Amino acid sequence: MPRQALSPLVIALVILGVLGSGAFIYYQMTKDLPTPQPVASTSEGPDFEDDDPSPAPAAIQVPPLDASDEVIRSLVDQVSEHPQLVRWAVNDDLVRRFVAAIDSTARGDSPRSHVTFMVPQGAFQAERQQQDLVIDDASFSRYDLMTQVFLSLDTATSVRLYRQLEPLFDEAYQDLGYPGGDFDNVLQKAIAHLLKTPIPEDPLEVEKGVRSYRFSDPVLENLSPAQKHYLRMGAGNMRQLHAKLRLMATTLELSQQNE
Repeated sequence: MPRQALSPLVIALVILGVLGSGAFIYYQMTKDLPTPQPVASTSEGPDFEDDDPSPAPAAIQVPPLDASDEVIRSLVDQVSEHPQLVRWAVNDDLVRRFVAAIDSTARGDSPRSHVTFMVPQGAFQAERQQQDLVIDDASFSRYDLMTQVFLSLDTATSVRLYRQLEPLFDEAYQDLGYPGGDFDNVLQKAIAHLLKTPIPEDPLEVEKGVRSYRFSDPVLENLSPAQKHYLRMGAGNMRQLHAKLRLMATTLELSQQNE
């Protein structure tokens, strides 16, 4: 267990959130709704203009993939007021990094090498509880910020941005060596893979290996690297994030058993 393991859910939250959190949910929930019809006014009184008109947001001109960072940075504050998103967005090759991270997660691999700037502060910690060595709560707390960012995202705005910028994700995914590949599919697979991670009810027991810690429970130790990173966020964070991922999967008719 690396001392500074990065949770793959953080990668998912940026792709799903900063540039599309809830995109699938909102799209599926609204696509079959009837178009509202204008209601004829029966009043003969004066016509008042709307004091607070809400004009439709301007369409975004999709930039070339290699020149997309500035556009991405300019949109961050539209989906969340959380300042941490701005800090993450100062890095380069954002779309390529996150698409590669999601692809790794979908395959069960660690996404850490693609987004090292999102490694949480502090080191992994374990403590003794009687005869057992368990993960310290302080280790789980390192992921509280990531959870807060995920929950702060505005779904409707994210939907609009994701759909307008979707060609960038497809292009970055195809550049990884998947000609004709559809990024939506790999994103669904990554969500399904994370949803198969069990939420622990008891303290997570670990034992020291030669160079790192490993889970004492062979079932947990045999999970994929991506799932083991997710476990290290702790049950409290996982419950909140798991519920939202399950909602996404349900809306997409995506079973937890699908991979």
